[in-house]
Amino acid sequence: MDDMTAEIELPESLRRLWSRGAPAKERRTSLSLDRIVSAAIEIADTEGLSALSMARLADRLGSAPMSLYRHVASKEELYDFMIDAAAGELGAAVTNDWRAGLTAWLTDLMAIYRRHPWILQLPLTRPPLEPGQLDWLERGLLIQQATPLTNAEKMGIVLTLMEYARGHAAIANSLEGADASFGLPLPYGQLLARLVDEGRYPMLTAAVDAGVFEPPSADPETDLQEDFQFGLNLILDGLAALIRSKA
Repeated sequence: MDDMTAEIELPESLRRLWSRGAPAKERRTSLSLDRIVSAAIEIADTEGLSALSMARLADRLGSAPMSLYRHVASKEELYDFMIDAAAGELGAAVTNDWRAGLTAWLTDLMAIYRRHPWILQLPLTRPPLEPGQLDWLERGLLIQQATPLTNAEKMGIVLTLMEYARGHAAIANSLEGADASFGLPLPYGQLLARLVDEGRYPMLTAAVDAGVFEPPSADPETDLQEDFQFGLNLILDGLAALIRSKA
């Protein structure tokens, strides 16, 4: 670390994340940052991000709300700790097979977005700086290490895949628990059939006629997985073409 970097004043949450060692063994009843973060994630997972408040969190932990502030300064700081803990669940192994490696890595990321949908509700106020998120970023770059891509191209691939996963997970999370009509008076495909005409919307009309907007099958999760894999293959096929052009 050079002198200029050493002088940079990090936000308190980042300073604490980077200065933390291994969690100390504590009694289950002890109030600690790890217990606070775990309980906050449980609430957000099961009840939604809107249900997470410092008062609700204190009640879950059986402590006074003010006791939490000895460990975390604000809800915004708590979010930093929660994201770092969730990112730490990524475990895709690094492999010289870039396609298999990136597929496993992105599948891991998708699983986290589905398991913790509240992550996608938090605003992206800055690039990732938490150690857990940087560990994930490092793995994505290491998987591409044996390719002839430049460092900028490798980072571009990571960001492209990240945005694809976030977008697909946001759609999947919004569909979860919704019925086939999405609260509409008719299924979406039937409504489109009434609204579009071939003169103005020839392509949409053809898609409706082909059954593209029919309700999902009896197993919506399988449909979502197939859609995800289709888009991922398109991205990775493009990456394969780029790699071949440089080989």
